[in-house]
Parts: sequence; structure tokens; C-alpha cells
Amino acid sequence: MIINKNIVDMRADPRFQSERVSQALYNTPCKICDEANPDWVEIETPDGYRGWIARRHLSEPPAEDGPEWKVKSCFAPVKALSTGEPITMFVFDTRFHAQEKGNDLIFMLPNGILAKISKRFCKPAKEEPLRRIGQLAKRFLGVPYLWGGVSPFGFDCSGYVQRLFHYCGVQIPRDAEQQQKFGKQVRSLQELEFGDLAFFPGHVGLYLGDGLLIHANLHYNGVAISDLYDDRDPYNRFLRENFIEGSRVKKQ
Repeated sequence: MIINKNIVDMRADPRFQSERVSQALYNTPCKICDEANPDWVEIETPDGYRGWIARRHLSEPPAEDGPEWKVKSCFAPVKALSTGEPITMFVFDTRFHAQEKGNDLIFMLPNGILAKISKRFCKPAKEEPLRRIGQLAKRFLGVPYLWGGVSPFGFDCSGYVQRLFHYCGVQIPRDAEQQQKFGKQVRSLQELEFGDLAFFPGHVGLYLGDGLLIHANLHYNGVAISDLYDDRDPYNRFLRENFIEGSRVKKQ
């Protein structure tokens, strides 16, 4: 089964008022863990994370027709092939199979509608060099903070770094506590290198080098860069003094 909506909230319990624990993007393959509830299904995404979604947001996958593509822009409008009317909006790192036709990519949605998306928003779903992750991360400066968020509509700290690494072809765990155990441990702030994950109490960011940390955070209510050695903002000192450890993620 796959997610059939552009982005779906995953809940802690089978009700809309429950805490958003994460999100899943269109075409994400899902393992069904519990479907006893008539309106809700507990799913597990490929990163091993579990949550409840409305049953109507799950579908059988359409036939894979063409190579796999991924969305490279923050947002990419999806339109009906026959009328050109807007259908939905894919977000960064959404994966799908499509055929090229002129300047468009043509594919079938799970409901049987033929859709198109401009190629200028997408690229073949190949791995990206991790050396580009800093440049990629800066594209989302100013995106609002959203608890459980994994897209340019809103990120939380761990969802942000997970999305960056996934786009580059590396699957890391969903939560900061899980991410801290992934990769090679870096014990001190001074040993951090470009592209390392940096961990603080209940928080994670991506180290850019020269004391700079890019992260989705509540202090700035969005994605921002903090200079860990600039004490004009007390938050920078707080981060520096409460650094736990880093993690160096490499491709397998």
C-alpha cells in the first residue's frame, strides 16, 4: 500500500485530535500494522516509524510506468493531463514513476486519473553527493517550524535533517534520539565536520562548519542558521554549552 495524498499526518492515536508524530509523502510505501479501526490504519513507513492515518489516504500503488523521479523544488503543482486543472501540490523529495512527454512528466494517480507535472520541478531519482547537503539545506531557510513536519510546509528538527539525507540517498531514522545512535560518534564540538549531525537535549541540527548550525527550531520558529560562537544571542551559548555529541553519516 502507498500514501495517495501529497502529504499525510501520522498521529499517535486513531483520531484527528491526537498528536502529530510525523508525516508521510505521496507514494510512500507503507506496511499495515493495525487495521481493526474502521476509519484509521496504523502504518509503518520505510524508516521503521509508526503512526495512525485515515484509511482513505491509503491505496494500492498504480502500475510503475517509466523511470523514477523526485521533486527537487519546494513545491511542484500536479495537474490533470486532460484539462490542465490543478489536482494537488507535490513537495520536495516526493518520488514517483513517470514517462517524459515534451516538458512534462506523465503518470497515473492511484485514483486512475492521468496527471502531469513540469520537468523543471523534478529530476531523476538518483543519489546526490553528500558534499552538496549544505547548499541543499539552505534552500529551506525560513520554512516554519512544525512539530512532526517533514516537508517545506513545515519541518521539525529531526524531520528536516532526515529529509535532507533521504534526498541525497541516505535513509536515517526519524527521531533525534534514534538519529543520535546512527553513524559514527563525534564526541566534541571541536571535532565536528561539515555535514555532521549535532545533538542537543531534544534537538538536532546539521553542522555547516566554522561554528555554523542549520536547524529547524522553535527559537526562530523555523529553519535558521545559528553561529554557535556568537554570544550576542543567548540561544547560541545555550546550544554550545549543551552540546551532547555529533554523528557522522556516510553512504554505505
